[in-house]
Amino acid sequence: TMLVAIHYPFHVLSVDEIVIPILKLDARDLVGRSVLTILGPNTDHAMFVSTILRVANLESVLSQFIVYDRHGWERRAVMSFSHFLQQNGVQCCQITIEPSEAITMGDGFEESRCPYVLLAAESPH
Repeated sequence: TMLVAIHYPFHVLSVDEIVIPILKLDARDLVGRSVLTILGPNTDHAMFVSTILRVANLESVLSQFIVYDRHGWERRAVMSFSHFLQQNGVQCCQITIEPSEAITMGDGFEESRCPYVLLAAESPH
């Protein structure tokens, strides 16, 4: 779990864990830096930023994202975003990151030799 500022550039304020296993990152790699550093070319940046801004309006969001670890490898993650009020009164976004077994639609189409059929398009997929 990490606490992130709700204003651009979304600095990481604190990290509860010493290491975030899915990202192979230490707290010292993240605290004080923008959370956007874990994003990469296949991450939906606009959706990620929009999600943090929704939390600023007191919404909670659970979503799937592609994030990038210390070595630049893609990691699929389930990310929970919720509003958090620090003891000093500062509002922030609490983010929890867990590994995801989900595949993208592109992966499904690439890895299948069968005819393609889309059964549902509701989030989460």
